[in-house]
Amino acid sequence: MTKIDDLRGKAVLITGIPAALASFVGVAAATGFKVPILATAPSFAPPLMATPVAPALETIYVASPLPSVASDSAGVKDFVTAYKAQYPSGTPSQATLIGSVMFKMLVSGLQDACKANDLSRDGITNAFRKISKFDTGLGTSYDFTNPKKAPSNSTYILQPSKTTVGGLKEIQSATTATALAEYLASKK
Repeated sequence: MTKIDDLRGKAVLITGIPAALASFVGVAAATGFKVPILATAPSFAPPLMATPVAPALETIYVASPLPSVASDSAGVKDFVTAYKAQYPSGTPSQATLIGSVMFKMLVSGLQDACKANDLSRDGITNAFRKISKFDTGLGTSYDFTNPKKAPSNSTYILQPSKTTVGGLKEIQSATTATALAEYLASKK
């Protein structure tokens, strides 16, 4: 924290386990460290909102490849309904939503590899490289055809909240940062 402050950091991006995020945000709040904090989706877990650091967590941002589990999107609502039917005492979270989409991506690629009768490493890779528009109905599509490019450049910005399903509310829908779009355009 002191090193970041000494360097006059204007923001912090953190990726780590939820306990590390809670520790960092708690220390930042206790020491008066006042710069925006952006965490990646895997860094956040809903149980953090039941800890003493919850008020400080409600001031940070979370970058996610998918909308919040609390989203009004039909695809997300379907996911939450299916999750609650399968796990009545569980709480759907961003991690379970992302895991569900990753599983669907994996199944899609493996099905294509099976159709090509090639379940070798190269066969599975080639099957994935043919997926140019993978869309689960959650608002973002993925293009796996170019191994030198990210499958999606869109990011949702979420914020921890004690009052929403999954502990994250959506504050910005999927967008591509202007600087990223300009950088990618310059590489064409």
